Formats: sequence, structure tokens, C-alpha cells
Amino acid sequence: MPNAKKHLNQAYEESKITQSGKSKKIYWFILGTLAILFVISAVITQFLPIDEPPVQQNTWEGVTPGYKLTQTVTAQLGSPVEIKKLAGEKQQLSYKSNDFKSYYNEVVISKEGNVEFIKTPIAYDTNHTLTNYTVLYGTPDLERYASEISSALKAHVFLEEGLVIIANKKTDVVEAIWYFEPTTEDVFLRTLGEKLTKEPSQPEAFPGL
Repeated sequence: MPNAKKHLNQAYEESKITQSGKSKKIYWFILGTLAILFVISAVITQFLPIDEPPVQQNTWEGVTPGYKLTQTVTAQLGSPVEIKKLAGEKQQLSYKSNDFKSYYNEVVISKEGNVEFIKTPIAYDTNHTLTNYTVLYGTPDLERYASEISSALKAHVFLEEGLVIIANKKTDVVEAIWYFEPTTEDVFLRTLGEKLTKEPSQPEAFPGL
């Protein structure tokens, strides 16, 4: 009897060890499965199109640089009046402006289909000035002349917000706004701001000569 009891105790202990081993295996199996599912989910989510881009300081009419044009936004904008092919397999989509007949809202799309930047003309309004933006975002990170558009205009760049406020040099009334993906000064000046100048351009004394 003592031997039988000893064998029973031994068997019981071995059973406990076996059950413990099985539990650990199940635990690690479940943990591993969850980890794999998490990785797969993250990868899939990365490539799923976002329904609508986030609305930020650099969002115009639902269009945000760095994101693709969605069906909803495209429907709201309507058909572009012009589609122009640019270098690097980019496209420039021109949309009608509510304020101007001869000036358009321009949206540049990258080869991958992401919005790179937006340029919009602004109707002259003495209440719409540079001050409206400096109150919100502080002093511009960069200031350049927008002689490409007009010698009377100056570009005020807010890098973190992804905004270029182009205003009249004398009155500070806003005449155009550019929207871009927030970036560094160096990258901005090599891309969207490449034609902005430190000094205002001077008219030629004898044009054409």
C-alpha cells in the first residue's frame, strides 16, 4: 500500500508537470499568433486608402498635401478645366475659381497620386491680411519676394503649418495662398519656393536687348 500510494503521488506530480508544460505551450502559441496578427494588421492598414484626409491648416476644400484625392473630394471639386503634364510624371489639375475668371486653383499631383501642393488666388479683401495668420502662427519662418507673380507681392512662409501667404508688400492684404506638406526650409526652397527670391526683381532698362 505505501508503494501504491507513492506511485499515485508520483503520477499526480508528473501529471501536474505535463499540464503545466501544455499550458505554457498554449500560452506562447496564443501570444505568437496575436503578434503575427498584429503585424499583418499593421501592414494592411498601412496600404489601405484613408477615406478622407485630415483637415489641417494646409487643407484647401478638403484637399490636403501629402494625401490622395478621394472620391468625395473629387466630386466636390468637379471636373478640372485643365490637366497639364509636368516633369517627373506629375500632373497639374486646374479648377475654376469662384472669384476669378482667368485665374485658377492649381493642384499638383505626384507620380504616386499624392497631392504635392496647392496654389489658390484670393479675392482682394482689406479684412483678409497677413495679420490674420501671424496672430495664429506667429512670425513667418521665411520671407521671400514673389516676383514671379508680381513685384508688389511678398511670400510669407509658415513651414510647420504648410502655408505660404502671399500678400501685398504695402497693405499686407492677402492675394494668394499656397498649401504644401510641412517640411524644412531647405526642402521648401528646392521645391515649391525655388522661384521665390531674397530681393525684388528689377525691371530691365531696355527689355529685349
